[in-house]
Amino acid sequence: MKAAVDCVKARPHYATSGEWVITDARHDSTSNAYHSTVPCMAGSTRRIVGICTLSRQEHRVAQTREVACTKIVLPQVIARGLNITEVAHDYQSTIKKYVQELGMVNSYDTWHGMRCYVVH
Repeated sequence: MKAAVDCVKARPHYATSGEWVITDARHDSTSNAYHSTVPCMAGSTRRIVGICTLSRQEHRVAQTREVACTKIVLPQVIARGLNITEVAHDYQSTIKKYVQELGMVNSYDTWHGMRCYVVH
């Protein structure tokens, strides 16, 4: 993943504006998943710059594993030297609060953001 981070840093806009990323949980089954994975994708290159997988042994409740994984993957990517300025994710208030605590702009991914307009 170092190569993916280096690719982002080489882009012309990076030096002045940093990078936005998107995260989203994937579970190994539709109910009561044993494993959950949260990849972190760079918006400008669509390359995976970080990933975290947790199992039921490490975090018991599948529905809240997305928060736990996000709290692992974002510092992991920052430690690789990527200047993250904005994070897009599922509509999850706990993740929103965490992203704001890190001093980053919070955004919701397009599916969840658009769904609010369709429902109302």
